[in-house]
Amino acid sequence: MIPSYDVVAALRQAAKESALVGGIQKAKQSWGKKGFSAAHDGAKVKPLTASQISTLKKQGNCAKDWKQVYAAAGFDPKRVWNSSFYGTVVLGRFSKTITLQPDIEYSAGVYDSRLEDCAIGDECLIRRVSTLARTVVKKGAVIMDVGILASGPKANFGNGQEIPIAIETGGREVGLYAELTVEGAWVLSRSRGDRGLLRRYAEGLDAYRQLVTADFGIVEEGAVVRNTPTVRNAYIGQGARIDAAQLIQDSTILSNSEERTEVASGAIVKNSILQWGSEAATQALVDQTLMTEHSHVERHGLVTASILGPNTGVAEGEVTASLLGPFVGFHHQSLLIAALWPEGKGNVGYGANVGSNHTAKAPDQEIWPGEGAFFGLGVNIKYPADFSQSPYTIFASGVACLPQRIRFPFSLVNSPAVRYDGISPAYNEIMPGWVLSDNIY
Repeated sequence: MIPSYDVVAALRQAAKESALVGGIQKAKQSWGKKGFSAAHDGAKVKPLTASQISTLKKQGNCAKDWKQVYAAAGFDPKRVWNSSFYGTVVLGRFSKTITLQPDIEYSAGVYDSRLEDCAIGDECLIRRVSTLARTVVKKGAVIMDVGILASGPKANFGNGQEIPIAIETGGREVGLYAELTVEGAWVLSRSRGDRGLLRRYAEGLDAYRQLVTADFGIVEEGAVVRNTPTVRNAYIGQGARIDAAQLIQDSTILSNSEERTEVASGAIVKNSILQWGSEAATQALVDQTLMTEHSHVERHGLVTASILGPNTGVAEGEVTASLLGPFVGFHHQSLLIAALWPEGKGNVGYGANVGSNHTAKAPDQEIWPGEGAFFGLGVNIKYPADFSQSPYTIFASGVACLPQRIRFPFSLVNSPAVRYDGISPAYNEIMPGWVLSDNIY
């Protein structure tokens, strides 16, 4: 049953309350046609004095045009060393120390870096950054040991794109924005015949995309970006941790001080949106994907063109063109393709092949697992398959399911224990209610 959920109202409400929209719109107030105007977090800044420029030069700094370098009140030039400035650069006040890990402290400031058309907030640490370009760095953020962190022009950070849920050839596309929920994606994917709804949603999504499109990227207050070679066209939310990621590109990373989002240990995030408290780590690949709050991808997990529900985790296996609800476990080498599974709360076991969406032709088939479905070791599920009315059903180890619809909740689907004349051995043995009678826990 499709939930009663107003996707258009939710989109409009998100546009009003979104931290992403608010952060970008505030930064736009300080961005002029040629870079940043003389403003810094709402406060006026001034050109460097002759004394400040002299001190900066003595400390190995240079600028293409010192007249385009501005400083906030309380700026201390002794906190800027061996750096170069191009275009309009605004420097904040640097006076504090920053602790990134126990017993290791750094002085806030700019060191051994190249800055171009940037605004650096108060008490930030910019250290050993090869190129920091067209970026607003908010108060207390850290960018350290980074190759390139740059953005624009016309970056939308992964918002507004459509991904093909379930049917890869098209028909259930879902347009992404930063605060989209599983419920909203479910309604959109199941309402393809409601042209009025889809039109209103498309109009709202276009308006949202315009609000978040900018010629610069943002690293929000207290965020840390370190040991990462490339970050392009990214919005990095408050308190986010980017540490030893391989690549972040065209993406939104939502985060806050209580629900920190992390991208670490060789992970790649492209054309994606990560919500609060989510994590991509240990060489995960996340592409064209929405990771809702507290979901995670790790240990070489591969997720493309999909939506992961809250607290859903993918490790080692592959998820493609799927909508997964909350609390789906996926912790071994296995495959899930073209699944519409909004209720979630299930498991995909080692070696499971839930992905026969090609059927020797175009990828135009799909599966609807039910809530709490458990796909056991090495199962082989053939499409099309509709198990949506069989919640909390277990597909036993090694089972091969022909294309079918099953309407037996709490069942065990197993290989046939005996053979009967005139009945194909390819059909499964189904024990309705077995989970309640024999396996409840």
